[in-house]
Amino acid sequence: MMLFSLRCCFLGISILLSAGGAYLVAQDQADITERQQDLLYKKWYDSQKNQSGIYNGRHYVDYTRLLKEGHVFFDSTATVPGAVRYNQVTHDNIPMLLDLVAEELIVQHFNGVFLIQLVKDKVEWFEINGHYFEHLGAEDGLSPGFYDKVYEGNALKLYVRRRKLIHEEIEHMQVQKIVLPEDRYYIHKDGEFHLVRSKASVMKLLGNKKRLGEALRAHKIQKFRAHRERAIKTMVEASDTWR
Repeated sequence: MMLFSLRCCFLGISILLSAGGAYLVAQDQADITERQQDLLYKKWYDSQKNQSGIYNGRHYVDYTRLLKEGHVFFDSTATVPGAVRYNQVTHDNIPMLLDLVAEELIVQHFNGVFLIQLVKDKVEWFEINGHYFEHLGAEDGLSPGFYDKVYEGNALKLYVRRRKLIHEEIEHMQVQKIVLPEDRYYIHKDGEFHLVRSKASVMKLLGNKKRLGEALRAHKIQKFRAHRERAIKTMVEASDTWR
């Protein structure tokens, strides 16, 4: 009987030790996983801090709540990852927005809370939503700002200065603010930028009206005003292939 009791006691201690060992192993694994997560987070955080030069600017205040209709940004109201050449340094995978009313490039701080308005004169170029913008100015014969390069060929380039304006309307004795786009198109030819507004102005600049007309018809573009950007780009591309 005494021998049986000792055996039971020994078995009980073994079970307790096994259970405790399993708990300790599980606890160690949890600690390792947590430490790994902390290291990964620290690595990400440090990588963002290494790009601290991009966070040199003013705090951006969102004023879109005052608008009744539309938004002030290019394409998206949410930040999207992009690249920017800022203060002679290229930064990749930066969450950003482009305010087309104020014409300011906005980046999200790495803490995920603040929005930073970059110093415009320090922005050389940036890529956002598949579009490549260059900062051009008086030295190029243009009003300073961001210009979207939508086509670059052998002899011709096409840029769009994308802007939005806030219009005020009176409705029920109250001022309502709406946002409307106002894009301007520039063809770079023979080292100079030329502002084009109509189909006639594009044809006058590029020449060969008959072939340009044929190019528009081939792309099934019948109304220039309804498809202005596509029409201008089609004519520029066609003209560039003939040069």
